[in-house]
Amino acid sequence: MEQAKVFELTQVIEKRKVNDAIQNQIHKKDKMYQGDFKLFKEYAESKGMPLNFDTLTAYLLHTVEQGLKLSTFKKRLASVKHFLVNDYGLEYTAEHKKNIATIKKMYDDEYLDNKAMEGQQAVDKDELMGEINKLDVRAKAICLVNLVTANRPSEMVTIRIKDIDLKQGTIKVKLHKQKEVFTKKLTLEVVNAVKDYIQKYGLTDTDHLVGKVDRHGNYTDAE
Repeated sequence: MEQAKVFELTQVIEKRKVNDAIQNQIHKKDKMYQGDFKLFKEYAESKGMPLNFDTLTAYLLHTVEQGLKLSTFKKRLASVKHFLVNDYGLEYTAEHKKNIATIKKMYDDEYLDNKAMEGQQAVDKDELMGEINKLDVRAKAICLVNLVTANRPSEMVTIRIKDIDLKQGTIKVKLHKQKEVFTKKLTLEVVNAVKDYIQKYGLTDTDHLVGKVDRHGNYTDAE
């Protein structure tokens, strides 16, 4: 009898510990996600929309249309979902998940690439291309790749020749923080510039696109 009471008491204590741990994690996330949820509420109020998952879906589409990063998309999703489920008692249904996943796929197609190019129209394209064409083979190839893909410097330096498919006209870009790989399209002009660069310096698949070139014109592989 005594042993049964001990087991019962132990179970109660363990359940309480689990519950306390869960509540502690929820409290931490409340603090972590508070700022993002405030932005979501402001968006919902400006649109006259209720605080629910349909509004979250519209908010995430708005995030994509603003040209914001995938990491921002994911953080907003996690933050708002946390509050809607835990504070508002709403259910995150399979349909909601499917709709949001569909919007997230916009990061994999040409939509954001086009948005990035739209943001560069303030610079006269002919003038810009005229300056790029004056560059040496290496600099021209790197500039054109960066112009078309809108990669960050930290992303450019990690690109290897094997990440570029000259036949398909695509390039794979690795985002280390998100641990994801995006495939972006290259124009024919960029492909030809990269071909000239590879041919001049005899680059191999393992060489980095950027690398280093000394004052004597010798290429050295480097990230």
